[in-house]
This record gives sequence, structure tokens and C-alpha cells, in this order.
Amino acid sequence: MICPTCYNDMPRTKRHYQYRECGLNNVFLDNWPTFICHACNVEFPVLPDSSEAAVIIAEQLLRQPNRFDGAAVLFCRKAMAMDSRELAEILGVDKVKLHQWENNHLRIDDLSDFRLRFEVFERLDLSSSYSGLKEEIMAMFRRLYPETTSIGDQKIFISPEQLSSFSVSVKQSAISSARRHPLADGPE
Repeated sequence: MICPTCYNDMPRTKRHYQYRECGLNNVFLDNWPTFICHACNVEFPVLPDSSEAAVIIAEQLLRQPNRFDGAAVLFCRKAMAMDSRELAEILGVDKVKLHQWENNHLRIDDLSDFRLRFEVFERLDLSSSYSGLKEEIMAMFRRLYPETTSIGDQKIFISPEQLSSFSVSVKQSAISSARRHPLADGPE
């Protein structure tokens, strides 16, 4: 290959290359074919097929136990070839919230992170290539929401102060019960 800057020959070698083109700062191509111009000190890696690389990167992202940051949310959306409206709808949020996640203005909540991971898993069809990945995602979710008791075993308390219509409904209920009750008007 000829250097586009100085027109010198660029030998091919293998290097460690930070693959920023994918949109993530933590992805590296290890022992990767790269052309280097020693005169200009310029590197040109032979970039991988982006869709194939996206599947490999997505699989690695899904295995990470931490919540996704904005770059990971954006990467996943692009890897699934979805626009923000589509993904927001699937995750049950509005487009503004999705953009806030992608731009690190708001941290993605646990449940949305979980939903996004499963959507990536399904859309990129990782079940056939990466055995055990679905179970790893489920294990992460179980750590967030341990199964110590079922929801039906947990008591739910509601105070009258929580219900703005409580005083109105109690009065109406008392009036309607009094009308139906045979002793409501007293003894005859």
C-alpha cells in the first residue's frame, strides 16, 4: 500500500488498534493487520466487516455486568439497525429519554438495561452462536432483583393520605351503604 500523504511504501504489520470507528472507546483490535508509514508515522488498519464486528462487540457488551453507559446504548441501537423512535417504543420510554441515555445525560435504569440486552440478544440472533449468554443475562437480572420472596408474599400498605379521593369516596360509600341497609333509617 502507498501512503496517501507522502507516497512512500507502507509495509503491512500486526498491531494493537483502538477501534474507535465502532463508537466505543473500549474496543481494541488485537494483533490486527495494519499498514504503517514510517516516514509520516501514519497507521491504516484493515478494518473488519462492521456488521460482523458489531455482533462480536454486542456479545461482549451483553456479558458485562455493569449497566450500559450512553455509548453502549447507542452502539446497541445502531447494531440492531433501529432508529431512536423504534427502540424507545420497544423499551417503553419516550424518544427524549432514549437520547438522554445515549448522551449520558441520564443513566439507564436497571429494567430498561435488561430489556435492551434481551432485545439485542434476540435481534442479532446471538442464541445460536453464543451458548449460555441468555443464562448470563438472566443471572445478572437475578442479582439485581433477588428471588427472596415472591411479590404476593410482600405486604403492600396504603394510607388514606396517599389517596386524594379517599375522603370523597368514603363519604359517598357511607351514603350509598346507608341507602341500601334496611336499618339505615332506624327502627320503624
